[in-house]
Amino acid sequence: MSELIQDITKYTQPQSQDKKKTASEQRREDVSKNKDAFLQMMVAQLKNQDPMSPVENQDFLAQMAQFTTVEEIQSLTASSAENSEKMNEGITKIADVLAKMQADTASFQKTVKEGLESIQESLKEGE
Repeated sequence: MSELIQDITKYTQPQSQDKKKTASEQRREDVSKNKDAFLQMMVAQLKNQDPMSPVENQDFLAQMAQFTTVEEIQSLTASSAENSEKMNEGITKIADVLAKMQADTASFQKTVKEGLESIQESLKEGE
């Protein structure tokens, strides 16, 4: 059982605290930059379009739909990363509890063994 706990803790130890941003924070920042860039390109396209041949409504709506789809996918990815981080934290806590339980069990077994040995000695002396 101790090997299981060691394996669990080895793979679930928190990342180094040196990092200033978590992976999900970095992803959110990247998503925000990508959204801004996309919107800037769309506004530039609308500003610079030929007035005699403007962008068709269907094309504009298609671009907006693509933008919305990408935005939702990125949001889902960020949410998944957050859930993964929370799961890792939970696994670490479970491993800590299991390690404590193992230590407590070993201590209890030692106490019981010592008590039984004491009883056996008392019985031998009484004979």
